[in-house]
Parts: sequence; structure tokens; C-alpha cells
Amino acid sequence: MAFHLKPVAILSMLLVPSAWFAWCNRDMPQFGETHDDSLYYVAAKGIATGAGYRVLNLPAEPFQTKYPPGYPFFLSLAWRLEPQFPANLKLAMALNWLVFPAFVGLSYLWLRRTGRPWLSTALVALNPYVILFSTYLMSELLFGCLLLASLLLSRRAVLAALAGAVAYLVRTGGVALVASSAICLWLEGRRKETVQFAAVFLPFVLAWILWARMHQSPGTDIVTMYYTNYVGYQLLKRAS
Repeated sequence: MAFHLKPVAILSMLLVPSAWFAWCNRDMPQFGETHDDSLYYVAAKGIATGAGYRVLNLPAEPFQTKYPPGYPFFLSLAWRLEPQFPANLKLAMALNWLVFPAFVGLSYLWLRRTGRPWLSTALVALNPYVILFSTYLMSELLFGCLLLASLLLSRRAVLAALAGAVAYLVRTGGVALVASSAICLWLEGRRKETVQFAAVFLPFVLAWILWARMHQSPGTDIVTMYYTNYVGYQLLKRAS
């Protein structure tokens, strides 16, 4: 029993600095500092209230086609449980912080192959930037959890693809998993699993691309482009 309790005890101790930091900032004075956090939260409100996946703070409330809906959907739980803003910010940060223990635990499982998992895991859990992101309404930690889950499930192609696909719906950078995982599976001679991985993952990618394309705002002004079209905004900025 002691053998099994030891990892849990060590992981629990590694969570203390982040938990203390989150408690001290539970009123979320940092909300809005990154700007993206407020966009995620506005989109979460639209999902929770039935208004749709929209940028509610813009005229005509265009659809949010810049960011995939995975993280806002997660944050919408705070709006559903407590519809009043800013009172629900405490709940939103609590939900976001709960991702931190999962991220540390998954990091430990992944780092066990290094031979010194506790040192490496401690460097992850005590990293100031990781602790900081545990208290911001940003998608990095949730994406990290899903990415690690996909890697850890690599022996089960379908489950790995599902975790990777959800990671993609949290941050579109997760699309790199399609190519990298497929290449690795193919080089290992796992041809059938390569096809399975791509067959499960790619529909999620295509679904988001098509939905975003179909719901793209017709507005071409720089404000609308900034909020709804990342590539279009960059091209517009370069042209100007």
C-alpha cells in the first residue's frame, strides 16, 4: 500500500505552490490581461446561454471562427453553474486549476521513461509559467493534458486519435499530431493503425474547418478580422 501511496503523496506536495497561488488570486485580478482569456470567456457565455458560438461583444455578434470551441465549451460549465458575471470568475478559475493536477500527473506518467521522473515532474509542477497558466483562463494546460493523453495512448490508435482530435479542438496547433503520429505509426510498421488514426482524427479537422468557413463573418474591417479570422487578420495587417 505504501508503494502506491508514495507517488500520490509526492504529486500532492508538488501541487501545493500552484494551489496556494490560485487561492491568493481566486478573485482573478489578472482576468483580461492576455485579452485571449476574455475572448474565450465571452465565447463560453454564448455556448452556455444558447446564443451560439459567437463573439458577443462585437456588433452583429459574428460567429467565433478564430478559435476552435473546445476550451470555451469547457469554460461554459462556469456560466451554466453560475450565470452571474463577474461572480462566476472564481468558479471558472477553479475549473481551470483542476486541469493542473491532471497535467502534472500525466507529465509524470510520460516522464517515467526518462529514468528520473520525479525530478522532471517537479520541474514541470514548480515551473513559474506552468503555475501562472493554471490561474489564467487560457487553453495551454488543457491542450497539454490532451496531447500527453494522446502520446500515452499511442499503443491504442483509436483512443490516441480521439484524444488528439479533442486536443485539436482546443488548439488548432494539435493538427500536427495527424502527420507526426501517422508517420511514427507507419515507420513502426503499424499500417492498419496508421489508417485508423487518420480515419478518426481527420473528420474532426475537416468539421472545424468547414464550420468555420461556412460561418465566417463577411466583414473585412480590421476589428472583425482580428476577432474572427487569424490568417485573414495577419494578411490584412501585412498589406497595410
